[in-house]
Amino acid sequence: MYLKEEITMTLHLSRISAAVAAFAAVSLALTACSGASTPSTSGDAGAPTELEHVKVGVLPNIDVAAIYLGESKGFFEEEGIDLELVQAASGSAVVPAVVSGDLDFGFSNVAALLTASQKGLPLKAVSAGVYSTGESGDDIAATVAADGSDISSIADLDGKNVAVTSLGGIFPLTIRYLSSHAGISVNLVELGAADTPAALETGQVDAAVMSEPFLSQAKADGAVEIFSNFADMKDNFMVAAYFTTADYIGKNGETVEKLQAALAKAFAYANENPEEVRAILSEYTELSDEVKANAVLPKFDTEVDIETLQLLADLLLETGQVDAAVDVNALLP
Repeated sequence: MYLKEEITMTLHLSRISAAVAAFAAVSLALTACSGASTPSTSGDAGAPTELEHVKVGVLPNIDVAAIYLGESKGFFEEEGIDLELVQAASGSAVVPAVVSGDLDFGFSNVAALLTASQKGLPLKAVSAGVYSTGESGDDIAATVAADGSDISSIADLDGKNVAVTSLGGIFPLTIRYLSSHAGISVNLVELGAADTPAALETGQVDAAVMSEPFLSQAKADGAVEIFSNFADMKDNFMVAAYFTTADYIGKNGETVEKLQAALAKAFAYANENPEEVRAILSEYTELSDEVKANAVLPKFDTEVDIETLQLLADLLLETGQVDAAVDVNALLP
């Protein structure tokens, strides 16, 4: 059974030029020497070696904590990379900035990457970034109801209003999949993350999809989890990935390999040292100590999961968010 509303997904491809120009201005303000190399004394003979300057577009959220932690631990420098992390206000700005060459790599959820790829953008996922924990009830995203609500299972959502931050994001796809398998239909309501808790409390919506760190805070305030959007959909669900363009890979294959090696080190370290992951959040977010302490952390993994890509690609076509089948292999290096 499908959702009653029409879900549309647009990456604003018609406004790529404007987004690129805006993002380029931000990047220029953040660094006045983006093409410079940095001397290092980590060479075999102790002689200075040149680090390659690499710019990666990220978002100010928990999902990119591992790359920040890896940079602070020197893993990228060990691989010959002078890493610059450029924060974007939204994922919609990262894709065009990578396509234009203003950024070398970017971070985005895989549904957005699949859609952009189907629209003809030459994107390539060079490493997975974030996975679900795989634990229902203790994952990085969930659909919740307000404290005292009579909604306790997905079956109770039939015909109800469910808030999502975007009608064209990854969450509508998870709800489409899970509601279809439960034999129900829901109405999606687009609301900003900051507006969702109040809408839930006042009854404007019956339930809402939330991701960390908003999820833990909502549950601490009494919200009741109905289901885990990722963990209940598929084991080992890949949520987001680091990407670049086919042209960049063709011209900078060694750089890609260096980044992949550094990310592998960073992810392994992050998974083994969750308290350091929480601590690094202070370096690039304004989350409170309470939120940082209680938020559920994602699983960091470099392996790109083809099954997740195919599942989302099929859902994108079923929901009409793309007008033709998505070739998931086109997104692979």
